[in-house]
Amino acid sequence: LQSAAADYELLLQQQRVSSSNTIDSDYLERLAYYAVFASAAYGWTLDAALYGRLSLFNNNLKTLQKKTGITQDQVVAADWSSSKTHPRPAYFIVRDTKYKAIVLCIRGTLCARDILTDLCAAAQDFDDSILIEEDDNSGKILKRKRRRKRTKWRAHHGMLEAAINVARETKPILDKELLSNDDNNEYSLVIVGHSLGAGVASILGTLWEEEYKGRIQVYGYGMPCVGPLTAKPTTLTNTFITSIIIEGDPFSCLSLGHLADLSHAISLLCDNKALRQEILTKTTNNNNNTKMEDLKWCKNTLQTLEQRKKKTTMTTELLYPPGRLLYITPNKKKKRKKRFLFMPKNDSSSSNICEVSRSKFSQLRLHPTMLDVSRHVPSLYESLLQELVIRKKNEEEEESS
Repeated sequence: LQSAAADYELLLQQQRVSSSNTIDSDYLERLAYYAVFASAAYGWTLDAALYGRLSLFNNNLKTLQKKTGITQDQVVAADWSSSKTHPRPAYFIVRDTKYKAIVLCIRGTLCARDILTDLCAAAQDFDDSILIEEDDNSGKILKRKRRRKRTKWRAHHGMLEAAINVARETKPILDKELLSNDDNNEYSLVIVGHSLGAGVASILGTLWEEEYKGRIQVYGYGMPCVGPLTAKPTTLTNTFITSIIIEGDPFSCLSLGHLADLSHAISLLCDNKALRQEILTKTTNNNNNTKMEDLKWCKNTLQTLEQRKKKTTMTTELLYPPGRLLYITPNKKKKRKKRFLFMPKNDSSSSNICEVSRSKFSQLRLHPTMLDVSRHVPSLYESLLQELVIRKKNEEEEESS
């Protein structure tokens, strides 16, 4: 039922002619550029896992310099290990002279401590008064001044705690680079991350939006579910946050609310044999060519199940990816071969990137590859975006000629 409803939505999307042409070429190039930084945050261990590249001199800093072209004197700070005492993923801060930005890049899940942060999945309310600083002399914790007009913010508890701890360590460094240094007056703040790092980046961007107003951008690759629709950082007003998600990425629609909704929908189907049989009749086709009206019926039936769930049970809180949502649909016609662990060989000859609404991530779909983590690895985001940039440039050159 979910698959047929998704096929119906895809057909409607194709009729609206959503394609890579909707994304500005300069913006697409910037997305591809910072995807490399998000991948580099994993250090040499990512190359070892995906490509089998091992040497006696494995070095995270050298990997960062090799992948991004950043020189050693442009590296402001780096901590390549997650904290052992509190939720805080690895990160680095560099000066990016190409786009005149101070880049704070936060690593995604790599160790057991990061997994524990992911598992603290309940949502928690917060506002910018939650930001704190520690006095190095006395150890006293000082709260920042509260906003006069407080707005409702709500986010994944583990990511929120991680964001607070990253802020404690990086805010003085960022202030020195952006506010105290006359040479960097033209520089902006760019926060980049993949997976857990993307979620933490979006919360940091929300916390610092007013302080760095007009000078902050967040790019999240493989963005997970961060918060509900009714509160920042997920509200539509956070346009400075961009979430890039590849079709089939299992973590873009996985929250406690999604799991509860799926469980209830399954229980409704278990109690209705006639509906189960009708679904099979509508969706089973020997030619794999289901009629448009049957697909529409499946979409309407799925919506009916959702409405019945809201009437008969307490409404569960769904968390969604925040900001502007860009969705990459890879080529489905050609089979994907794998190189080493989790590394798909991609072909962007028919891949598309387009902006989608949050309704795209309102359901956790059951299918054989629903937990295929190869669609989540940072190198796939990096390579697909780079090839989409090349394709976009080729299209523009053909049009101009």
